[in-house]
Amino acid sequence: MYYESKRDILQNLHIRHQKNHLVEMHLHQAIEIHYGESGLSHFTCGRIEYDIAPGEIAFIPSCIPHARTPLSDGICLTCIIPYTFFKVFEDKGISFTQGKLTDRKVNQEIRDTILKAEEALEGVHSPSSLLLQGYTAVILGLIAEYYPSGNSNTNFSALMIEIIKYIWNHSKEDLSLNHLAEQFGYSRYYFSNLFHEYFNCNLNSYINQIRVTKVLSETGGNRNMTDVILENGFRSPSVFYQTKRKMGL
Repeated sequence: MYYESKRDILQNLHIRHQKNHLVEMHLHQAIEIHYGESGLSHFTCGRIEYDIAPGEIAFIPSCIPHARTPLSDGICLTCIIPYTFFKVFEDKGISFTQGKLTDRKVNQEIRDTILKAEEALEGVHSPSSLLLQGYTAVILGLIAEYYPSGNSNTNFSALMIEIIKYIWNHSKEDLSLNHLAEQFGYSRYYFSNLFHEYFNCNLNSYINQIRVTKVLSETGGNRNMTDVILENGFRSPSVFYQTKRKMGL
């Protein structure tokens, strides 16, 4: 499992048609939407697994480890939405925890809007264009309207999303297993098993990969690299560089 830090550092809307291919387990803060054009793909999202056929959508929530395995040749329309584009929904208390979306009529409308956003991408000079944000708002608005989070059979529980947000917002602090277990009212042993079961990865690895991407986004100018590393929760620069190498960065 690796942290795809580029997605969160650049904060760009990304849309493309691509062949069904193997994607190893990874995570990022951005939301991913995969519309099946043809063929079959198998998605692993935390502990949840499902297949996507033509006309169906795999919705990957923010910060959830996920992977894709092709089951047959085909094409997938992929839309990756950065945090700055969907933050407005979070500010209004709307969370996106959906998984497999199966209403083909609604999905077609979502697909059509994604294609309009793709066309708009070719003519804008700024990744934060209001036009792109508008199309993104329509895409997520359709999903929120027709696929309420609480009604999905493949969604993530409110607790898991709460854990993700807490880790992201407090990553610069001492996030030991004992601290997190106490924060959420569980024993150390139970919380460790719970996290691994839902996210299919090691807790310390998850935390450190988030810290790496924050360090990379904050470096530059006249700031001392060691200071940035220590401020982001690493106990030493060596741990940062070791984690960074494991992430292939």
